Amino acid sequence: MASLEALVAALFVLCFPHSISSTEVGQSYPIGCFSFRIELKSNYFEISPVSSSSSVDNCVINCLNLYYGYANLKNGDTCYCSSKHEGTSAGECTTPCARNSSQICGGPNSLSVYATGQLVPGPPEIKVDQVTESSILVKWKRPKAANGLITGYTLSLTYLRGFSSPLPPMEWEYAGNSSRARLASLHPGTEYNLTVSAVSEAGLGVPAITTIWTQIGDPDEPEVPKVLSQDVNSITIEITPARNQNGPISAYQIIVMDESVPTAFNESTLFAYALAQKENIPYYITAELNPDSLDTKFVVGDGKFYGGYYNAPLSADGHFHISMGVISFKDGVRKSNFAHATHEQHGVIVLDVGPVTRDTSPSTMVIVLSFAIAFFSVLLVLSIVVYVVMRHKVHQRRLRLPDNQELSIQGPILEVEGNGYVHTGYIPEDEDERTNHLEALKAKIWSIPVNHLDVKNDLLGTGKYGSVLKGSVNQKGFPVPVAIHSIADVLMSKAERKEMLKDLDLLVRPGSHDNLISLIGTCEHPDLLYIAIEHHPATLKDVLLESRILEHSAPDQRDNITRFCSLSEHSILNTLLGVADGMKFLEGKRIFHKKLCASHVAMADGVNPKISAIGISEYCRSQQSPTDLTRWTAQEIFRSGHFTSKSDVWAFACVAWETLALGGTPYPDVPTRELPARIMRGLILPQLPHIGDELFQLLLQCWQVDLDERPSFEELVEALHCLLDNPAHHVSFSLRSGFRYEPYAPEMESIAK
Repeated sequence: MASLEALVAALFVLCFPHSISSTEVGQSYPIGCFSFRIELKSNYFEISPVSSSSSVDNCVINCLNLYYGYANLKNGDTCYCSSKHEGTSAGECTTPCARNSSQICGGPNSLSVYATGQLVPGPPEIKVDQVTESSILVKWKRPKAANGLITGYTLSLTYLRGFSSPLPPMEWEYAGNSSRARLASLHPGTEYNLTVSAVSEAGLGVPAITTIWTQIGDPDEPEVPKVLSQDVNSITIEITPARNQNGPISAYQIIVMDESVPTAFNESTLFAYALAQKENIPYYITAELNPDSLDTKFVVGDGKFYGGYYNAPLSADGHFHISMGVISFKDGVRKSNFAHATHEQHGVIVLDVGPVTRDTSPSTMVIVLSFAIAFFSVLLVLSIVVYVVMRHKVHQRRLRLPDNQELSIQGPILEVEGNGYVHTGYIPEDEDERTNHLEALKAKIWSIPVNHLDVKNDLLGTGKYGSVLKGSVNQKGFPVPVAIHSIADVLMSKAERKEMLKDLDLLVRPGSHDNLISLIGTCEHPDLLYIAIEHHPATLKDVLLESRILEHSAPDQRDNITRFCSLSEHSILNTLLGVADGMKFLEGKRIFHKKLCASHVAMADGVNPKISAIGISEYCRSQQSPTDLTRWTAQEIFRSGHFTSKSDVWAFACVAWETLALGGTPYPDVPTRELPARIMRGLILPQLPHIGDELFQLLLQCWQVDLDERPSFEELVEALHCLLDNPAHHVSFSLRSGFRYEPYAPEMESIAK
């Protein structure tokens, strides 16, 4: 091939002695003279003859600068750039170049063709969109100067600067027909160098390069201020400078909380002193400090202004906590985080100053300190005695209960609950302490006034701790439908109360999310505790089965039906995205669901998925049996019983298959008792005929035996975002000959009574 090209070049030089030699313009060399057909013009990039056609040299250089592999000269004054030359017959190149008569620039209907030496593709056109804290959407167009068949694309991100330590480079590869990608697992508040290169058989192409900043993230939690001293109307604190790897530290806010008025802290109602007083909010911003001129010692209540906030003197009869917030602001995005109050840190009492006395003379302080030392000495001795007695009782209890079912829980723990959640926190054994802990939980949620709660006699089902009734809560003048769990907590045993407390904690702890069922509030009666939870009667399973057009239409109407699903492909993928987003939120809170299936996903207004069966919200519908989750259970659970978030990923893929099957039962031809053994031998759900390869490959990744090879929910969310760009390419509900719905077998999805 090389000898043939050399022969062509030699003949070209002999025929056109005035043509430029290959050494005159980089690595260019003549290809030949070919006839030009006007219908081929669309395959060429034309350059203005005034600027680029004065000579062969100019045409070749300009085409090379545009990354094209070929320069084509026509009729002395026109230069065409192309990725390939399409000459099939000899032309008549006799016209001298307009500004260099010693060179030939084609003819009226012929092209003098030169190779520029550019072999690899030029840069693609790129656009960055949907930038978040941890991901970006990159879109690109095929390079104009492809110079051959594009076989793939390589994307890379390199750390330039940010607020964290330098990060390693990242690289992704995509197929040649792809045009977008969502790059995930990025670090917040970081500037990256993004390159996108096309790949051909000749090698890696010229990169398109741009820089992007990811959005800043929530700041790292600051340390609680340390109390140094206190006066009648002021408290002196020591501030520990914060560190934030997710963005800049733009300001510090000092927060005063009056704990004599018990109210849960809510950042949305955090105001300056005057407005907080007007709105009867017992906490406020007393100062905003510049981090560049931060003095680590600060007097709360000195009556001055800091950053536009009035540092009001403290009331002598108040019971104050002092906290601190960190504000991060960049490119119009504002993030904040606040120190969590604790009662002891660095050996001193913090955030719990209490009422301040007016007598602060040294003699009084000596008396107070002496009394405190004596009091705590006695308390220490009593604590030791109680400890010895309690240890003896626990030892006796363990002797009586070898299965350790009554082991006391001491301090922070990490345990996997039987109900499918990871619980982290302090659940006290003592009855009084547990009551206090329950009160602390209730302080975080709305205590519903009795006249705002309407309890119906309609039974929705049976929950873990009692009946679940239909009802409504009056919120801002509008009745909101709720499921009301009626719990006779006064009749519970210690073990039942402890379990109920954990389940309530699990519903409170995650916080709110658009794709999670929400706790509305609690309402206490003398004998009952009502827990109101967001209620939507239809589940994802119900919506899917209802969407089966052929099963809900008369036989004489079916000839005119062109689709077998009443839902759009976009809405189905969007539902899966919502479920994945809700599970991503739980994954971030280290909460395992363990019971994920379409029947445990409520559908708000029939379109918005909300994951249910979380903690105390789980209940079994009236006239129905509990769900048997065998068909959604991951392989490793059958083997070892060890559960992780990747086990939820397996279940999510089963829910995705169930959704795409429009409510079909997973493994309908396999009896439940045989499923565990067959799944452990490698049985997985099949690809449905109306599902594209890329979507099914995503499900296959979720069913990998190696947990490390399964995607996280964050990665699933990013992948589903990309699929939503062209849903019809991945799912098609168009009716075709021989179509049959996947069978729905409710008896296989239920536990026999």
